[in-house]
Amino acid sequence: MGTCKLFFHILLCCTMTVGYGLTGCGDSDDLSSSCPDNDLDGYGSSGSPDCAHSERDCDDTNADVHPGAPELCDGVDNQCPGDAGHGIFDEGLCGFEGGSFLFTVGDVEEWDRCLDGNFEPLLPPGEEFGPILLPGLEGLGSPASIQIPFGPPLGTVPATISEEGGILFITTGSEETELNVPGIGMVTATLTAGLQPVTASWIQAIFTFHVTSPPDVMPCDVRVGATGELQ
Repeated sequence: MGTCKLFFHILLCCTMTVGYGLTGCGDSDDLSSSCPDNDLDGYGSSGSPDCAHSERDCDDTNADVHPGAPELCDGVDNQCPGDAGHGIFDEGLCGFEGGSFLFTVGDVEEWDRCLDGNFEPLLPPGEEFGPILLPGLEGLGSPASIQIPFGPPLGTVPATISEEGGILFITTGSEETELNVPGIGMVTATLTAGLQPVTASWIQAIFTFHVTSPPDVMPCDVRVGATGELQ
């Protein structure tokens, strides 16, 4: 009986020794020290090749915040410095309920200079137009009619608006708009636009005028970049 007890104590001692030995050299402790990842999203707070991702986590307290993270509707900027959209909360579709937006022209680009640079005086950079009443993304199941007040000399352009993948699309369809371009005279064009909500109160847009006449002008596109602010 004494021999059995002695053998049991020896076995227990060896087991503890081996166990502690494995713990001392174990993977888990070394991994946690070489990859400090408090929110367990695979990105370490200091950036380490021992982590699942070597980039440094800019917020190691939130697993939804890391380099390249998708923006979520959570009241948090989920992206890190260097990511597109960093600094914008709830970027994309979150909370966009539409409203009356006043747009400011950012730039005008004439493909192939089809109007010899004469389109910009119609909508010069920095000029405001609108406000445009935009519907919200929810419930916009079919094209709706809207009016786009560009102001003189373009006037108000009737169009339809629809939504696909979080982008609001505007088009005049086959209807043509007449424009009096300085140095060119009257031209006709159709209008299309893509509007990307960034926040509930801010929107980015590109308005494209597809010029189809006069006959001596090759059909071409004039793009007007603009940003809209909720009024």
